[in-house]
Amino acid sequence: VETEADVDGRMEAVEIMMKFDERFISMSPNDENVINESQLTPVGTTIFTGFSGNRGATDIDDGPNGQIEYVIQYNPGDPTSNRTFDIPLTLSGAIVLRERLNYEEKSRYFVIVQANDRAQNLGERRTSTSTLTVDVLDGDDLGPMFLPCILVFNTRDCRPLTYQASLPELTDP
Repeated sequence: VETEADVDGRMEAVEIMMKFDERFISMSPNDENVINESQLTPVGTTIFTGFSGNRGATDIDDGPNGQIEYVIQYNPGDPTSNRTFDIPLTLSGAIVLRERLNYEEKSRYFVIVQANDRAQNLGERRTSTSTLTVDVLDGDDLGPMFLPCILVFNTRDCRPLTYQASLPELTDP
């Protein structure tokens, strides 16, 4: 990445791709890789297509070396992201929700996406990575609770409160 001055003298970042031995892959991280997703989004929904077309990875090689496939890498800092999101169609780069989001348990995910070229020899494949940040938005998934609330097993339901009422007996004087 280099900077150059435009007509008004402002500095602007310019991405320069160089060709080395016909084997180069570039995936530039940017602010577009931050999305907000509701915790009410159904499992199986495509939540991000930003790696498709000219917004995704680029490879200037010809043939299989120029074709790009996407996979989600294990993120040791956010291990739940691997099981929560998936790229079922690896050539598309579209990210799909694999497990239900729960704002109360986790409100942000960092999904590391790796772009690979498709060189025949696996040892010669070139890669690049970018991180997709998924901010989970709270949804109306919880009902009202009476306090104190004693949860029933592994649910978000409160054990019903029981009250004992006594009726005084009235006697004639």
